[in-house]
Amino acid sequence: PISASYWKDHSYSVYPPTPYFSYAFDLKDETLKQLGALGKHVQNIKRLSSELFADKTERDVPQYAEVWAHHRPHCSGHQLHIDSDNEGRGEVKHPLVSSIIYLSDEGCGGPSLITDQRLGDTQLAQNGWLSHPKLNRLVVFDGSVLHGVIPGRGFVGERHRVTLMVALWKD
Repeated sequence: PISASYWKDHSYSVYPPTPYFSYAFDLKDETLKQLGALGKHVQNIKRLSSELFADKTERDVPQYAEVWAHHRPHCSGHQLHIDSDNEGRGEVKHPLVSSIIYLSDEGCGGPSLITDQRLGDTQLAQNGWLSHPKLNRLVVFDGSVLHGVIPGRGFVGERHRVTLMVALWKD
């Protein structure tokens, strides 16, 4: 829940100037075991990724995971962006795979929009997919595509859209 000390301890805020933060760790089995439920979640994403993106993960085996979380009011979206290393400064690197798991109830917050547009494309996205929040729904997608969050519609009180993101990186 949004009252957890995690948010206060990290000075999390929905609106700027929130410091961006994430945690990164290697994908060695002993590391994942030490992380308990989070480690099992990351192992699940790694397994699903190898099935869904066999061509990509055979070429580039993920070595690291990056984890971060958001809680946003129902009516708040998140700008369209492409996940990148070092906020895209210098040589741009993308994760092999990005994922979202919804930790809030169905109907709270707007849907995630995932497109097929990549950095450097000469035309806008041709396809887009919406994933509506639902408790424990997991979305796994190519880490190099444009995505974001559409603001929620209507009024749901003070509830927040809570998500945990995991990205898998080659290096």
